[in-house]
Amino acid sequence: MVLDPEEGFGTAKHATLRIGDVPVFYYPYFTFPIDDKRRSGFLYPTMGYSDGDGLELATPYYFNIAPNIDDTLTPHLYSSRGLSLDNELRYMNSYSYNVLSTAYLPNDRKADEDRWLVDAQHRGYQGNWRSTIDYTRVSDDDYFNDLNTGLEVNRQDHLDQIAQARYVTDNWTATARVQSYQTITSATQPYRKLPQISLKGSQSDLVDGSDLELEYLADFTSFERDNDNLIGIDRVNGQRVHLQPSVSIPFRWPWAYVTPKATLWSSQYKLDDQVAGESDSISRTVGVFSVDSGLSFERTVNESGMIQTLEPRLFALYVPEEDQTAIPNFDTAEYSFTYSSLFRENRFSGYDKIGDTQQLTLGLSSGFYRSNGSEVARMGIAQAHYFADREVQLESTTAADTSKRSNVALEASWNVTDALRISNDSELDASDYHLIENNLKFSYSPNINKVFTLGFRDREDTREQADLSFIWPVAKNWSVLGRWQEDIRNNTTPEALLGVEYSDCCWQVRVAAREYLPSGSTERDSGIYVQFVLKGLGAFGQGKGLFDNITGFEEREKQNDY
Repeated sequence: MVLDPEEGFGTAKHATLRIGDVPVFYYPYFTFPIDDKRRSGFLYPTMGYSDGDGLELATPYYFNIAPNIDDTLTPHLYSSRGLSLDNELRYMNSYSYNVLSTAYLPNDRKADEDRWLVDAQHRGYQGNWRSTIDYTRVSDDDYFNDLNTGLEVNRQDHLDQIAQARYVTDNWTATARVQSYQTITSATQPYRKLPQISLKGSQSDLVDGSDLELEYLADFTSFERDNDNLIGIDRVNGQRVHLQPSVSIPFRWPWAYVTPKATLWSSQYKLDDQVAGESDSISRTVGVFSVDSGLSFERTVNESGMIQTLEPRLFALYVPEEDQTAIPNFDTAEYSFTYSSLFRENRFSGYDKIGDTQQLTLGLSSGFYRSNGSEVARMGIAQAHYFADREVQLESTTAADTSKRSNVALEASWNVTDALRISNDSELDASDYHLIENNLKFSYSPNINKVFTLGFRDREDTREQADLSFIWPVAKNWSVLGRWQEDIRNNTTPEALLGVEYSDCCWQVRVAAREYLPSGSTERDSGIYVQFVLKGLGAFGQGKGLFDNITGFEEREKQNDY
């Protein structure tokens, strides 16, 4: 072994990499950095074996092209499929960060087709301007299930293809966006936005000596999607102009607040392929009136100065009924039932539906705070009371909601120590208060290198799941990490992952075993993975995203990578 401090790297011949006393890799010739300078050369290889792909071997080569440009080319061998070439090009300047990732596997022997991936990422910032490009496309729906690419790519059911420019000031933001998707599941493809132009802002000094606040939103969107295999209102494409100004007058005191607010929802639709008998041009104008109010009481609990607060909240909301059955759901869904959702002005996301209601929501929360202001615990309960039926529903075939009160929403959190936190969200039936849904989570993290989380999610008659993940040091330079998902109701394990990691000042090696159910598949897969990480350059190859679903893993990597 020869170390060259002036050049900043070392050279080793006939080197053996050992984990403890066990030799795991032999290098006839090997160079490695001894300072933080970047230079071209081979990075650590990654290896793996899975039932689906057999032996995998990736050997990345790093090109240090310029101080602001680098490239990583990785031949990635799948013994049962063939050779893939994965490449990641990064470019930075004073106003943008850009990454172009590509992968190409010609003539996959198992799939009997060419496989490829393209991913382009751009984040720009120049004065008040912000720009974004997020474009991902793959050759086929099973790409991410079949191939363990090491590229930094978001793996979602709907792959985003977005180009966006924004102009940002202190009071308003203008946005222009085009957005499409590649859907890699059997789900219906979302609408493309070609384009979307919006203006959103607020003004708080309209009238001298008044607390009158103005908020405004103007949005134009053209929605398109392929409708050859769709029927009814799902076939509709079209354009929407939406205006949403609001005025409010907040009254605030140290012990209370009252905020009356009036909002106008005004939308104009021009539709194509409209349902027979319905108009191609639809206008909708609805007024939304709300009053949000609350009190705050506090008392000293003990001699240490701990303070308890009691915070009743009253939220009144009036939205008149407007027939919206002929309006398609371009970007609209119903919010999940939670404590905070009971205090929303609209029970639907997006702008296609404004839910009619005459309701009064009662909430009560209480918090416990240490003398330094840090929160020890918080709990809350809320329920909405309705004075009219809710006729507007997400689907036109859904009957009106005639219940006189909502279910009861509960939330609670307890910071037992600075490291241990317990949280819970629950939904109780309004009639007999039996438990409908419960989400319980335990999190223990004394520092960023020690994270343990355990969650339980239970939904009456539909779902009962447990999720365990951990990162934990067991000896000097050694840690174990893993994740276990269990579908208790169906007695299945969607994912089981257990790994061991050795970490030194400049590099890491991880060995992991995984058994899982690929998305959209009924056949389980399993594999053994070996991953080497050169700190400062990151990991590449199998398993790069393997550990990302472990709570705290990405945060730890960002802090420890230098």
